[in-house]
Amino acid sequence: MIRISVTRRGFTLVEMLVVIVILAIVSAVTIPAFRSNSDDQLANAIRVITTLMQRSRQTAVERGENVTLVVDAEHARYWAVVHGGNSADSVVSYGAIEMSSGATLSSDALRSRFLFEPSGSASGPSLVVKVDSRAAVIALDRWTGDAHAQAQ
Repeated sequence: MIRISVTRRGFTLVEMLVVIVILAIVSAVTIPAFRSNSDDQLANAIRVITTLMQRSRQTAVERGENVTLVVDAEHARYWAVVHGGNSADSVVSYGAIEMSSGATLSSDALRSRFLFEPSGSASGPSLVVKVDSRAAVIALDRWTGDAHAQAQ
């Protein structure tokens, strides 16, 4: 009797699919760990500052009075003051600017003042937010009062 030996070379389609599925699962679990944490910290710091500016603008529009947002970048503190027409000025909010531990805030002035008018327009200097080697400049649109950030 003659024996014919058959040697198998290569992989079957099922084996290849199993390996691809395993690689997909492993990559789905490990890729988020390699994502840059400084990107998240920078985005969070930008969101905190722009939210303060948006709330100040909204207060000015709702009350029909000028609102000044003062930001002390060195100490990461803020306060918002409503300028009443016939009444005295009043502080409507104040406190620490809650940013992640690696984020820093800087400005050309010791205390940056942003003026929001009842029409929605605004004026004020730009602020720079830094996290590690990444930075973004936050500025106000003069006509609409919207705060926007641009990466450097």
